[in-house]
Formats: sequence, structure tokens, C-alpha cells
Amino acid sequence: MTSRPEVLHIDIEKGWGGGQRQVLLLAANLKLPDLRPLALVRSGSELSRRLAAAGIEVLGYRGLLDVFRFLPRLKSVGLIHCHSSSSLNLGRVLRGFMKVPLLYTRRVVSERPISRLSLAKLSSCDRVVAISETVKNQLLQAGLDPEKIRLIPSTVETPGPLKKPRRGKNGKFIIGSVGKLSPLKNHLCLIRAAAELALRRKDFEVVIVGEGSLRKKLEKTAAGLGVAGIVRFTGFRQDALDLLAGFDLFVFPSFREGLGTSVLDAILRRVAVVVSDIPAMREIVENGKTGLTFDPEKPGDLAAKILRLMDNPKSRSALAAGALKSVLKRFSLKTTLSEYGKLYAELLKKRS
Repeated sequence: MTSRPEVLHIDIEKGWGGGQRQVLLLAANLKLPDLRPLALVRSGSELSRRLAAAGIEVLGYRGLLDVFRFLPRLKSVGLIHCHSSSSLNLGRVLRGFMKVPLLYTRRVVSERPISRLSLAKLSSCDRVVAISETVKNQLLQAGLDPEKIRLIPSTVETPGPLKKPRRGKNGKFIIGSVGKLSPLKNHLCLIRAAAELALRRKDFEVVIVGEGSLRKKLEKTAAGLGVAGIVRFTGFRQDALDLLAGFDLFVFPSFREGLGTSVLDAILRRVAVVVSDIPAMREIVENGKTGLTFDPEKPGDLAAKILRLMDNPKSRSALAAGALKSVLKRFSLKTTLSEYGKLYAELLKKRS
């Protein structure tokens, strides 16, 4: 092994989401004198572009045959860190050639119990990082060796000076949400809640930031419910984090999450949050103290929680302040980087 080996980050997903952002934050910010970052990511992806801009060497992945093309370059790799399930499949193939420790960060909670086949794949890793207690508990329930699991929460960078918030049209109240437009993210609930709110008042707009397979269906639903002029879809935005600061309220209606970093982003921008009442959200939000929770199966419940906060700026400010204090303490970038640094050192020592 060379005196300064490399950690190979693998994320071959095509899109840009919370997981890809975590890869970028880790690779670009974890500065270790005895370990260099290297990334194997989908060729032409947003993650590839951003990693390169951060000065990280990127290997562009197009298909499995690339493994043989990359092998000569990977001789100095001392640790493989995979960031998605498909990336872990590739990492296991590479580990067969390279004989180095294999680390996997699990960011999702599956709808069904983890299968025996998936458990075998997870067990082949030297360590598995769970980004939340919710993820950790599912791993334990599946029977994964507790000694292999490390709990390291995802993180978000603390923003600098906030830009002047953008106000809604004619000063309307802005209800915002950020996330991939997929069934799991449950934006239909937010649209239906907007339709219920629209029966009572017209002084608001809903801004949904993100792209995905459900966009046309969501737009059609909004039109069918008569709120096409109220609900606005921005598509993918590189400045999504800046948009957050202009929201009066942030809504996160997901059915299931590993953690939910967009909620952390909103909180760090001092925006009150209303989130679905699911295990991962309970790790971030305490109902009534650091935000409000609602039943993701009931748009009426969401509408009621939004209505409760629309005319109560003091309550929104109090919730936002409480949440900010909690997030700064529990999800700091410094802490996450420190924990990964310790884990990398542990695995490299195991190899030597």
C-alpha cells in the first residue's frame, strides 16, 4: 500500500438528490493528510460535474465493462466507499480484484423487510453506515451483525449570509417543498392539501422544487383540482438551497425516508417545517416544539397544520428557532466528517 492511499467513492446513480449531495460534502470537505479522495460516478452526471468543480478526480462510469478500464488507475485505492445499492454491487466486483476494505452507507428504509439476499450483500461489507436510527433499526431487525454497523447521521452545510427572501406574487404566503417527484415523496398529498386550502383563502402559493417521473401526473392533478395557478413546479434548480430561504413554510410529505436532509436545509435557513409523521422525521422534528407533524395519508391533516401556522408568525418563528438549535447540535458537518475520518482510519488499519 502506498504511503498515501485513496478512498474510492462510488455513486453510479444518474440523478441528483440527497445521497449525491452527501457524497459531494464528504469527498470535498473531509481533509485527511494520509488519504486522498477519488470518485467513480455516472459519466456526465450532476454529481460528476460538481465533484470535478470541487477539485476531486472523477472517473466517469458508463457500464460494467469500465471496471477493466479503471483497474490500472485503482491500484492506489486503499478503501472503497459505496453510496447506493447499485454502487455497492459495483464495489463488490471491484473489491474482488483489489482486496481492500469495503464500506457502504445505507441511506434508505425499504418498504419491506430486508431480504436474505440483500442481507448477504450487506454482510459482505466490512462496515455499514446507517444515516439514522431508523435505518439502523431496520438493519438490526434484518439480522446484520451489530459490530458492522456505525451510526453517522447525514449532514448539511451551514449557510452563509442568507439572501433577501423572494416573496410570493403580490406578497402571498409561500409554502415550499424540495424533493424528487416520485411516488415515495408524496407530493400528491401537498397538492390535495393546497386544493383544500384554496377553498378557504387565496393568499398563498405552493412552490415544488425538483424533477422526476411523476411531474406530468402531478401537474395534471393540480389542474384537475383547480390549483394549477397556485401550485408551481420549478423543475431541477441548482439554486434550490437559495430558494428555501424565501419560503414562509416548508412541507415534507414523504411516506418513507432514511433521514430527509432537505428538512435540515430548511431548518438551517430558519424556515418552520411541517413534516410527515414517520420514524425518520421524528428523529429531526418534535411535534409542537421544533415543527409540526401530519399524517401523510391525510391531505386534510396537512391543510389544517398549514392553516394553523399561516396567520401565526410568532409560532412559526418559535418552531424555527427551536429546530435550528437542535439541528446545529445534532447534525453538524464537523461531527459527520470527524466520524467518517475515524471510520476510514479504522478500516485502513484493518487492511494493514
